[in-house]
Amino acid sequence: MFDSLTTAPVLAFAFGALAVLAVAVPLLLWLVKNLRGLQNENIRLASDAEQGREILAAAPDGLFLWDHGKGEERCSRRLAVLLGLNAGTGARFTDVQAKFDAPDALALERAVNDLHRGGASFDLLLKLGARTIQATGTRASSIEGKPLDDLMWMRD
Repeated sequence: MFDSLTTAPVLAFAFGALAVLAVAVPLLLWLVKNLRGLQNENIRLASDAEQGREILAAAPDGLFLWDHGKGEERCSRRLAVLLGLNAGTGARFTDVQAKFDAPDALALERAVNDLHRGGASFDLLLKLGARTIQATGTRASSIEGKPLDDLMWMRD
């Protein structure tokens, strides 16, 4: 009734398709499961990052951060308010430096340069009108010793 020459290719195709499905379906299910796990981990990490940012924003000291990995500078809201920085959180280090008279601005620049070059911490007292601002600088490094961020905290 059926010609064996015409059914053999059809059967071969059917068995091939079943074999592909037998491998592809479990693989697809595994990928979907892993994707869900990665999405959950991403949500957790984003939440942790937001929490960290908000903790820093609530700190009583102002923070200026140099991110080694991204090559970025960041100014906290508290520091922008403390120094009256017109650029707010978009302020650059030069904006911070410009708030101080020449001798203190130069001392701050030298201390920050030493921090950037060799990770040398500093603690300075700077005059800002009638106020005295304490500036403290340090480096945050990974457990392996790789520099992550240079940090400068300021308080009134």
